[in-house]
Amino acid sequence: MKEKFFLLKKNCVLVEGALRGALYNLNTGNVYSIDENALKLLKGCFKQRLSVVDSLLASNIDLPKTEVIKYLKLLQDMEIGYFCQEAKKEQIPIPESTKGLLKFLWVELTSRCNLRCLHCYNASGEKKEKARNPRNLTLKQWQKIMFVAKNLGCQRVQFTGGEPLLMKKMLRELISCAKSLHYNFIEVFTNATLLTNFDIEFFKKNNVHVAVSLYSSQAKIHDEITQLVGSFKTTLTNLKKLKASKIPLRVSVIIMKNNEDSIKETLCFIKNDIGITKIKCDVIRPIGRGSKPELIPQKSKKPLVTQGPKFRKIHRKMFWLRHDGHNCYMDHLCISPKGDVFPCVMERTIKLGNVKKTPLSDLWKSCYVLKIRGLSKDKIEVCQDCEYRYACFDCRARVKQQTNNLYSKPTACQYNPYSGKWQKK
Repeated sequence: MKEKFFLLKKNCVLVEGALRGALYNLNTGNVYSIDENALKLLKGCFKQRLSVVDSLLASNIDLPKTEVIKYLKLLQDMEIGYFCQEAKKEQIPIPESTKGLLKFLWVELTSRCNLRCLHCYNASGEKKEKARNPRNLTLKQWQKIMFVAKNLGCQRVQFTGGEPLLMKKMLRELISCAKSLHYNFIEVFTNATLLTNFDIEFFKKNNVHVAVSLYSSQAKIHDEITQLVGSFKTTLTNLKKLKASKIPLRVSVIIMKNNEDSIKETLCFIKNDIGITKIKCDVIRPIGRGSKPELIPQKSKKPLVTQGPKFRKIHRKMFWLRHDGHNCYMDHLCISPKGDVFPCVMERTIKLGNVKKTPLSDLWKSCYVLKIRGLSKDKIEVCQDCEYRYACFDCRARVKQQTNNLYSKPTACQYNPYSGKWQKK
């Protein structure tokens, strides 16, 4: 073969692990596992710019040259690398830094709720706070936050609670504010029991997306979880109204001991009977009222365990986001009714500050917030030595709730990067 060198194609990256490696094709989104011999060979080719022959010699691989060339040709056919005469020093194209941009904002209008769901992460209820708590942010303060957040780059906002429809006047004002500021995604997360025809018309007029929580296809189970008899009937009626009005709609289902036996039935009910295909299913979080041991499901733990390299497509933007920081904390913020700021709606132990004391624009760029935002897998125990560290999604809030350690490896992950093996449970 005339060509001496083998190099990575544009938007293809080699990531080293403690023993093995991974090739990321950011053009297709695919991630390929490679063994220790291939890692040694490709490190020589890609990083040291050695010729194929010199890399083979330097890596001490006991394989004939013909087999190595055959392997490299396979990578070439997969659009990962190419042969060439010169060891060109190519710059990996890194997209514009996302470190300065806020992209998603959770706005918690109230801690009050007309239901008292068993698992509520916010421990919400009617008696959570007064209807008009003087310590809560005012409409003007929220409007200023929306303005500043937009200037920080934010394009997406979710209004939540508690139950945001307990604050209808403020909610409508803030939706109008978000629309005037040209947010391109506005969502209201609600239990839908307080929804009126006027609300639905307002949402439709302002292109508002709606997320609704539903816990079972059986009224008895749903009402047992919400602790309000009749809540299932009302939620279901309003879900159908939202669907009929063609409002962008999704349903959130939380799995707990009370409903785990009927989850499949519930998902089929939502898809087939109501006609909603966008469903998010999550296991109860050990936070707020959800921390009670008797609520933890026993049969639904297994799907959370990662037992093999099955990743979603990872393209250039997501790769560099995870390379530079945390996949959520980097560009998400949650602001509570009292102005407390958290990196995630599910993370209440990491308080980043308070917008009443520190302007959001200053807080966003503070040293502590930058540290939390920059929490990539390169800073996580064990994960920092894993070749898949930029491919897998990291829910740091869940890990911290389970281990009380911000830097702990996810308990669900069964991969050992030091042995290169997946453990079976």
